[in-house]
Amino acid sequence: MIVGTTAERKEKEKEERRASIVDAAERLFSVKGYDSVRMDDVAKEAKLAKGTLYLYFENKEALYIAVVLRGVALLGEMIGAAMAREKKGISKTYAGGLAYYEFSRKYPFYFGMLLDAQQRSAVGTLSETVRDEFLHAKHRALQTTVEAVRVGIADGTIRPTAEPRKTALLLMEATTAMIRTSHEVHVTRGSPTATRDEIVYFTLDMLRQAIENKEKYR
Repeated sequence: MIVGTTAERKEKEKEERRASIVDAAERLFSVKGYDSVRMDDVAKEAKLAKGTLYLYFENKEALYIAVVLRGVALLGEMIGAAMAREKKGISKTYAGGLAYYEFSRKYPFYFGMLLDAQQRSAVGTLSETVRDEFLHAKHRALQTTVEAVRVGIADGTIRPTAEPRKTALLLMEATTAMIRTSHEVHVTRGSPTATRDEIVYFTLDMLRQAIENKEKYR
């Protein structure tokens, strides 16, 4: 058995403590909301001295983006795994949309944090550094969809005029809006509206029809 060096052990302990702090912040954000949480609250939840907390995170916004990036990474993993199971590009994009919906259902807190970060980024309430971190993470997550569109153009299932990055952005933003709308669905008295699943499947089918290469099927 190879024993790690003292430096390696210390680095591992540092990473574990950092993760435990993010866990604590995540629990508090999910219960109280980001704006109502103080660094003192996080230190208490993580069972750390406040001074120790600041050795890892300089402010609450740094904790905020750490939680958001967890969500972005998880979303990217789920979309990537779903797309990897498909061969055709058009099928990959559809599978990615379904995975995004599944993410929102399975991890509503992370989905909400992503929407919140997007809103804060748009209105300029995030610092430039944190905003850049968020946008870079979104860009990395988007690349999986960009590649799926490229595959679709190459295999003929997506129309050749579809510009990969613009098409990927369209798919992601439309899917985000659709999922947000589906969460607001309710049943009215005596007249049930469409279910969340129906809204999702309808929208994803419309998006698929918008980008598919219809010439291939003539």
